[in-house]
Order: sequence, then structure tokens, then C-alpha cells
Amino acid sequence: SVCSDDSKWKRIGGTLNDSIEKYKYQLKGGRVAAKGVGKIHENSLVILAHIMNFASYERTDAHISSNGNLSRYCRFVEGSHTCHTSGEVRIPIINTRVFGSQFIWEKGFEGNDEAYVIYCVDDKDILESDPHYLASAGAVAGTNYFMIILEVVAPRITKITQFQLGDLNFSKISDKMRSIISNFTASIALSLLENLYSKYERREKLVDAETRASFIAKMGDVPDFSVSLQGAVSKA
Repeated sequence: SVCSDDSKWKRIGGTLNDSIEKYKYQLKGGRVAAKGVGKIHENSLVILAHIMNFASYERTDAHISSNGNLSRYCRFVEGSHTCHTSGEVRIPIINTRVFGSQFIWEKGFEGNDEAYVIYCVDDKDILESDPHYLASAGAVAGTNYFMIILEVVAPRITKITQFQLGDLNFSKISDKMRSIISNFTASIALSLLENLYSKYERREKLVDAETRASFIAKMGDVPDFSVSLQGAVSKA
């Protein structure tokens, strides 16, 4: 799958010194998948709440700064792990795109019981069931899929990994132009991680101290050397 084949991910140019590692995966037809990896200096539950609250005052203000008065909406399903969202985005060269999505969170991921994962799947129904939040005239419906994994490093340090894949619903456009626009939108998609890093950034010495303390606290839970590890150490 896209997520598991590390050999196909290429570092996005000009991002080597960024706080978030950014990669792209070139797909057929000019489409591009994006991946971002970084450490956020905050508790994983705080980050989870920030991401799920798609239309908070803070995030809506940031949306208006980038997209003007285009719509942004979020509706939680009471007593569930799900919220329904919609949002319009301005993209250079092409018409405005509107995305209807479901955000679904769960605890635990691939054997890590303390991790959290957020899935974003396409949800065109929200654009039809909430007509007063429909996009402006001329907007084209796109699709958006992502997975965000939150892994606890320390009580207030979280490793975050995002995989993103979208379809802007192009027609009559060359693969080269599709690739250019897809690269642009991939960078925009990963801006969530950059915003999280900037929002919660703390002093490096303090973060390092917390990381060391968490490592020491977990040492008692680490099993003894396996036979293979003992053999490797004996050769060192």
C-alpha cells in the first residue's frame, strides 16, 4: 500500500530544514500522495481535540486568512467518534474546490494501545444534507482522504504522522499540470502539521528533559535481551 512502501516516498524539495519532514509519492495520472512526520510539544489528547474541532474559532480565522470568506463547517455526532466537515479551498489556476468529509478517531494502532489515529473519508452527503452550508457558485466537489497517527513520546510530546491523498476532480487537464497542482495541494495538506508545531512549540532543553525522563520511566517495562540481541552485543 501507499503507507507501507517507504521506497516510493521522496523528500519534498526545500524542506530538509523544516520542523516537519515532508514526503510525496507520485501516483498514476499525475496524482500525488503526501506524508508528514514530526514531533509536537503537546499531549496527544490536546492535539486530537484540535484536529477534530475542524471549525473552531482559531481554525476558522486561519481559514479566512487563506481562503477569504469561503465556507467551513463542522458537525459532531453526539456520543460517537465521528464528526462531519465541509470546507472550501482556493487553489491557483483551477476553480474553488469544496470537500465534504467524515473525521473518525479511535484509540490504539498496530499494537500501540496508547496511540490515537484519525481517519478522514469522503462524505459528499454532508454537502446535500446541510444545504445552507453548500459551497459558493462554481465550486467543484473534490475528495479528501487522510490518516493521522498520534504516538505518545512523553506526557507532553507526541510523534505525529500524516498520510494524505486527495482528488481535485480535474477534467481536460494534462498530467504535467495535474502533477504541479497536486504537489501544491500536498504541501497545503501538510500545513496542518506545521501549524501544530508552531502553536505548541516549547524550549528545546525542556522538551529534551521530558524525553529523557519518559525514557527512564519506561526502562522497567523493557524485556530482557533476546538471544539474537545477546549474540549481537557479544560481537561488538
